[in-house]
Amino acid sequence: MSQFSRNLELAGFVDADGHLGRKVPSGQIIVPGDVTLEGGAIRWRIGKTARLREVSKSMLNQFVRLTDAQSILRFAKSWGVLALSDDILRTPGREHLRQGTEPIAAWQ
Repeated sequence: MSQFSRNLELAGFVDADGHLGRKVPSGQIIVPGDVTLEGGAIRWRIGKTARLREVSKSMLNQFVRLTDAQSILRFAKSWGVLALSDDILRTPGREHLRQGTEPIAAWQ
C-alpha cells in the first residue's frame, strides 16, 4: 500500500472495502426562490418559491467542479447556497436564514 493510500485510509476517505468515497448523508436542503449574481457575489432570498431538494452524490460531484461565477450561480439556483448570511428570521424555538450575500471567493 502506498503512502498516499495509507493517508486516504487514515483520513477516513475510504470505505471498509478500500474504495475511495463515502456515502453522502441523506436529507433535504432548501433551494432559495431567488438567486442572482451581483458583482462578485451570489445574492439570494428564500422568497415564496423556495423548494426542497434531496442531497445526492451528484450534488457533491457538481460542487467540486465549480470554476467561475457563472457555474456557481447555476449550482446555487439548482442546489442551494452556502447560507453564510447573518440575516436570520427568528421564530420561537427556531431560526431560519431568509436572505444573504455570499462572495464568489467563499465558494471557491
